[in-house]
Amino acid sequence: MSAVIGSIRERGASVAAGGSAPAELVTPAPEPEDRGRFDAWLGAPRAAAASVLAMLGFGVVVGSLVSPTAASTLAPLIVARAPSSSAPPAASTVGGAGGGGGGGGGGTITITTTTPAPPTPTTAASASTGGGTTSGATTTASNLPPIKHVFMVVLSGQGYQQTFGHSENDPYLAKTLVRRGELLVNYYAVAGSGLANEIALVSGQGPNPDTTNNCPTYDPLIALGSGAEGQLLGNGCVFPSTAPSLADQLKASKLSWRTYLETGHSQKEPRAEACHPSLSAPTGPDPTPDQPYATWRNPFLFFASLTKARCPKTNVSLTRLARDLKKASTTPALSYIVADTCNDGSPDPCSPNAPAGMGPADSFLKKVIPQILRSPAYKADGLIAITFDNAPQSGPYADSSSCCGSPAYPNMQGQSGPTGPTGSTGPTGATGSTGATGSTGQTGATGATGTTGSTGPTGATGSTGSTGPTDTSGGATSPTGGGGQVGLLLLSKYVRPNNLEVTDYFNHYSLLASIEQLFGVQKLGYAAARGLSVFSSSVWTAYSG
Repeated sequence: MSAVIGSIRERGASVAAGGSAPAELVTPAPEPEDRGRFDAWLGAPRAAAASVLAMLGFGVVVGSLVSPTAASTLAPLIVARAPSSSAPPAASTVGGAGGGGGGGGGGTITITTTTPAPPTPTTAASASTGGGTTSGATTTASNLPPIKHVFMVVLSGQGYQQTFGHSENDPYLAKTLVRRGELLVNYYAVAGSGLANEIALVSGQGPNPDTTNNCPTYDPLIALGSGAEGQLLGNGCVFPSTAPSLADQLKASKLSWRTYLETGHSQKEPRAEACHPSLSAPTGPDPTPDQPYATWRNPFLFFASLTKARCPKTNVSLTRLARDLKKASTTPALSYIVADTCNDGSPDPCSPNAPAGMGPADSFLKKVIPQILRSPAYKADGLIAITFDNAPQSGPYADSSSCCGSPAYPNMQGQSGPTGPTGSTGPTGATGSTGATGSTGQTGATGATGTTGSTGPTGATGSTGSTGPTDTSGGATSPTGGGGQVGLLLLSKYVRPNNLEVTDYFNHYSLLASIEQLFGVQKLGYAAARGLSVFSSSVWTAYSG
């Protein structure tokens, strides 16, 4: 084109042969004295042609942007990275992301767009309600798996390092079931006794002096008022109706629940386990192999709204479980499964010559869990959660650590320890000086907790001891204030098998809040605390939403 334009400059306008052009089209020849001025104005003809081409090119680009094909012209560039083939340590998939964020383990697919893509319309699938909605929930219902049946198994008195951390003690739990499910490593109890933790787990209520002693007397709680986070102020064991439990919420939502209680050898139906003591009466004799009963192992007996009948029909023998599991329609939405004191994992034997610890507990799980795994309800939309009420609070494996901004419980102010039935500043200091805290669960939990625990004695009962673990764990844990690291194992088709979630930190309130989200009910007590970690995509690793 530049050559053509140049030829116009040098030849002038052409006229058809054999005729004359109209007068208005004939350009008179310039006078000789004006020729140099004409050349100076026109300049280099090829430079002019290049300018014209640039203008035409700009027009083409503008036209493409407003045309229907613009999106395809500048479509996003998608770069996919295949999952890494390298296996993490211990042949497990290390999953999760900080702050309840990303997916869990097994490599990540990264999608990078170089230019913004056109907005994607909201589809019906993205607006599905999944597991229902909750009041004030930060995780939307569409991000929750549609779990409709939850099976909770709460064992007793063992920390993470004695259970999941030492598989020779409980190979079925720590090997067989862990390979099948997802293990939340940084999961903590919230108080220093079994009953206080179990009540927290089903109601969000914090401990008081009586519940931290496992309520030897069945005294009503005398409420002195209400505190922050829905806490009922006062002391006592039987909570009034103003402090509802998860079971009350399910009942109000027309969802079923049931407590399955392991009973004595020859009993077909529960006796003492199904019934609560009279008010102000002792909660029962010490357990024996023939009657391995402890009232405090059933937290639902400590809510007045659930115990209007002396023997509530929701408390049944564990032998009833197999019958209820035959059909999804007869399986409760919540099944709370209680092992007796001979099989609950407690390091204290139910009688002087009886076996104790994780051996009997592992046998209990091996009998119960396969029944659930085979059931239609579990296969359709079930979740099994296995954990421990708390770690040991005294002895060489004592662990009173906490996580997740453990609150200063108002009913424990002025007590010798904020959480424990042992009182617990003394035992806590002792464990720090002997290094027992480091050797038990804290070597695995935060790695540095054990070593800081050894420096903690310089301020074992004060803030000096707590600043060490806070520094080493990013503020996630504290050496006191809870019931220790216990771990939580989840089994469901919505979690990735053989997966370790090691990034996020959770506690019993987190589990309660997450179950309440699944059932679409309001969060109770400390389960509604601002900033509490609840299960999200870092836990639901096999659910895309």
